[in-house]
Amino acid sequence: MRRETTPSSGSSMKKTGNPMTNLLVKSAMLSLVMSVFLGAMGSASAQAATVRGSTFPAPLHMDLMPAGWTYSPAVGTSENAAFLTDASVSLAAGESPLTSSILATYTNAPIWGSVIQVPVAAGAVLLPYKENGVTTLNLTTAELCRIFSFSPAARNWNQIATAADDGAAGPASAIQVVYRNEVAGSGTTYLLSRFLNAACGPYLPVNKFFTVSSGFQAMVATALPTLTPTQDANGDGLPDAWVGVQGDAGMSLASSQLHRLGYISPDPAYTSATNDHVARVNGFMPTAPAIQAMLPAPPSGSNRLNPLNWVPGYVIPAGAYPIWGTTNLLLGQCYLGGFGAGTRGASFKSYLSGFSSGGFDLALAAHNLVPLPSTWKTAITDAFLTGSDGNGLALGNAADCSGIAGRP
Repeated sequence: MRRETTPSSGSSMKKTGNPMTNLLVKSAMLSLVMSVFLGAMGSASAQAATVRGSTFPAPLHMDLMPAGWTYSPAVGTSENAAFLTDASVSLAAGESPLTSSILATYTNAPIWGSVIQVPVAAGAVLLPYKENGVTTLNLTTAELCRIFSFSPAARNWNQIATAADDGAAGPASAIQVVYRNEVAGSGTTYLLSRFLNAACGPYLPVNKFFTVSSGFQAMVATALPTLTPTQDANGDGLPDAWVGVQGDAGMSLASSQLHRLGYISPDPAYTSATNDHVARVNGFMPTAPAIQAMLPAPPSGSNRLNPLNWVPGYVIPAGAYPIWGTTNLLLGQCYLGGFGAGTRGASFKSYLSGFSSGGFDLALAAHNLVPLPSTWKTAITDAFLTGSDGNGLALGNAADCSGIAGRP
C-alpha cells in the first residue's frame, strides 16, 4: 500500500456549488439554531466540558457545542473506552456502538451512575472517485464487494466503468482504493464494514467474508486473496495499489486524485448531489427520506433498559443507497452538581433535547446528516428527558442518582 499525509488546513478541496452561497446559507442556519438552543442552556454553557469523538460528526458538534465545551478527536474508536474510564470526558460521540465486552469494563457505575447511549443522527458513507471521462459512476453491490476484496474481476477501471452507465469506458488503470489507516480504526470504516459484511456473501469465494470492524485491515483481511510478492511488495497484507490516509481530510484530498476510489463521511466536497465525483450504488444516491426509512423501530418497554439496544442494527435496504448508519452520543445519567438551572448536567440535557426535539434539524441538514424519524425522537425524549416511559432512565432521575456522586 501507499501512505499519504493528511493535508494542512490550507489545502484546497473541490467544492460543490457556489462556495460563498453555501457558506452564507450554512451560517444562517447555524446562527438560528445556536440562538435558540444555546441561549436556553444559560450560564451552564460557559462551564467546561469535553466531548471525545470521531471525525464523522466532528464538524456538526463543533458548530453546535456551547462556549466552554471542547471537542477532542478520538483515535479510531477510542471514544467509547475513554468515556467509560476517563473522568475528564463528559460526553462521547461516534459511530461504533458500545459492545457488551466494552460495557463490561465499566466499573465506575457506583460513583458515576449509568451509561446512556443514543443515536442523534443518521448518515451515509459516500464513495468519492476520480477517473478520466467517468462522470456518472454507478457501482453495483457485486462490484463493490469485488473491489474491496481485490477480486481479479474488479482491479482496473475498465472492469467497472462503461460508457452506457458511467459516462465513459474506464481505462486499464488500476483502481487505487483509498482507505482510512488509523491504527485504532475509524467510525466511517465501521459503517462501511457493516454493509460489506451483510451484502457480499454471494459475491465472494467460499470461506471469504468481510469482518465488521472499525479497522480497515481487519475488515478486508478475511476477504482478500493470497497476495503475490508483486501485489504486496512491502508485505503489509494489502495491495500496493491501495492508498492509506489519516482522517477525513486525508481521504478528501487523496480521493480527488486520478484513479482513486475512497469512502468518506459527510463532507463539503462530497455530497449526494455530486455524481460527477461521488458514486451511485445500484443506481441510487443517498436521500434523507430513504435513510430514515431504513431505521427500525426504536426499542420499547424493558428493552430500553439495555444501552446496547439503542443503536439501530444494519439492514440491507431495498431500492435505496445501502451504506448508512447512525452517529451516537454517550452520556452519563448522573453528573456531579446535578441538573438544576445553570449546571453542567442541565446543559447536557438541553444538548440532547436539541436533537430529539428537532431543534438541530437545520444544522444536521447543513452538515449533510439526516435527522432521526419522529418515532426515535419521541422514544429518546420519553426515555431520557422526561422519563415518561416509566423505565427510570431520565437524566438526573432522583431514584437512580440518589447517593451517587455523579460523573465529574
